[in-house]
Amino acid sequence: MPLEDVVATLKHYPLYVPARLLWRMLGFESYASFSRAEKRGALPFELKRFTGRRGLFALRLDIDRWLETVLSRESITNSEEDCRGRAA
Repeated sequence: MPLEDVVATLKHYPLYVPARLLWRMLGFESYASFSRAEKRGALPFELKRFTGRRGLFALRLDIDRWLETVLSRESITNSEEDCRGRAA
């Protein structure tokens, strides 16, 4: 899912995001593969259950922190590529 779509979707979920949406955002091919990754502890954030709510959820704050990490790594990688391009 393109980053712009992820950001637009997250705007609708200020506190927590249902797992049924997260699997697409993270690029999994199915909810089943996402669920297997969650059971292995391979997701970049923890999923939680809330009393009175059906399903699993991730805290929006955790997702935002993860996105910041991903975007900063991407920015560093792009900067390094720019430097290499100038040196060549």
